[in-house]
Amino acid sequence: RRSVRCVDAAMAAAATEAQSTQAEVDLQMSPSKWSARMGPDAVITAHCTCLDSESATARGELHCELNVPIALSKQTVDITFPSPTSDARKVFFYIHGGMWQFFSKRESLFMARPLAANGVTVVAPDYTIAPSGTMAQMVEELRLALAYVLQRFATHDVYISGHSAGGHLAVMMVLTDWSRYACASAASRIKGVIPVSGLFNLQPVKDCYANEALRLTDADVKAFSPNILLKESSGSSNIEACKHTKVVVIYAQRDPTEFRAQSIALVQLLKSHGIDCDEHDISDMDHFDVIECLRDKSSRVSRIVQACMGLPLT
Repeated sequence: RRSVRCVDAAMAAAATEAQSTQAEVDLQMSPSKWSARMGPDAVITAHCTCLDSESATARGELHCELNVPIALSKQTVDITFPSPTSDARKVFFYIHGGMWQFFSKRESLFMARPLAANGVTVVAPDYTIAPSGTMAQMVEELRLALAYVLQRFATHDVYISGHSAGGHLAVMMVLTDWSRYACASAASRIKGVIPVSGLFNLQPVKDCYANEALRLTDADVKAFSPNILLKESSGSSNIEACKHTKVVVIYAQRDPTEFRAQSIALVQLLKSHGIDCDEHDISDMDHFDVIECLRDKSSRVSRIVQACMGLPLT
């Protein structure tokens, strides 16, 4: 009986430890629980309201093309244009976040007005979010959308940005064999990539609650984790091809520690491949207001973006 009780106690302790470990993984993948401004539900509600209202205002005030179809894809993009007299010839290609399963291009034009004032065209692509879309499908749809932008705006420099899940997808755009999309030479016009509060190793995503919808496999983690690809692909032609691209990695003081650690690791890996890379740890901000502040052209994050794009600092 004593041995049975010992086994039972050991099993109970192991189960408790597993539950504790799972709870920690889930917490690290829950940025809303790290905000000091408000509770988890309130910070998400405020975030949604901010992105939606600012994007609606941009659509109402700027010259737009909405729901522009992309060849070979079921997805579309929304485009806002600056004044016709602008000669900036720069495109800001913004990929929305939402843990690969929320949001759309509808909430992705919140920074368009201040960028339009600086002569920048903004392109917001849609992609098939989970559970309908797989990670492979999302990456492919965004590559097709970016290929469209490179071909349509043939005289423009292109800057890719994204927040959270979109930050991950933005970096995946750099790690692309553009010869497959008939625009290998045009890819030299991808001048900058600005991931904001992204995740670059999908293993903890696979291990957390979000994978119920995402259905990531071990093969997906290896194929679509920039930090793994950069670590294991020394000398790869895709990495060599992106050495003309400036990478600016932004993360918030109150991002989950896993998000921060992965951003720091991304910077180190990019630099190890000789890629020009800067990082910015934004104090007193969380996972949500660090990207919301792009609607304010004088915010610290906006000024970082302006500097990366070679725009006048405001």
